[in-house]
Amino acid sequence: MGSTSKGNARTGRPFALTPQVFKALAEATTNGLPRKAAAQCAGVGASTLMSYLRQGRDQRTRLPPSVFAKWMAGDHTLTLPQRQQALAELRHALEKARGAAIKRNVEIIQRAALGSQVVERRTLHHQDGTSEVVEKFAAAQWTAAAWWLERCESQDFGRKDKTETTVKAASGERGAAILIVDGPAKVNPPVDESAPD
Repeated sequence: MGSTSKGNARTGRPFALTPQVFKALAEATTNGLPRKAAAQCAGVGASTLMSYLRQGRDQRTRLPPSVFAKWMAGDHTLTLPQRQQALAELRHALEKARGAAIKRNVEIIQRAALGSQVVERRTLHHQDGTSEVVEKFAAAQWTAAAWWLERCESQDFGRKDKTETTVKAASGERGAAILIVDGPAKVNPPVDESAPD
């Protein structure tokens, strides 16, 4: 099952978290990839990554900076306790990378919402020897602002889908249409289904 080497017992699977895998996971996460895709890019299974993140959450200490730097440079082999600390480093690095990706994408949405980004710049040269820079700016995109509000402030700005249900009265002869909206149901007047059109 496992192997033993000079006083350090090692059992189970080999430690798949190498400095290269660590860097690939951090880069993919910074680029906005979800965890499963980041794991694929790094060449590890999604379940392995999720296991590493759970273990990293439970680990109270991270690697000392000097050990981490040596390991990332490929100059240090981790002991079993240091492997657990490396998982805490990974969790911290991926949380930071996810925050950077979110920040970048929200800034893009905010810039689109505000408009005024330079989308075209030309320099015109006049016959009198003067030059003039002409810039064309993007218009504000209300849809970008609406998208952000709908997702980040969904309680106030999220979609409120309507559902219509017909309920029959106990006698079965009359029904009432109920329109369910965010909040109390509004009842429409009963419909007399036996009345001619």
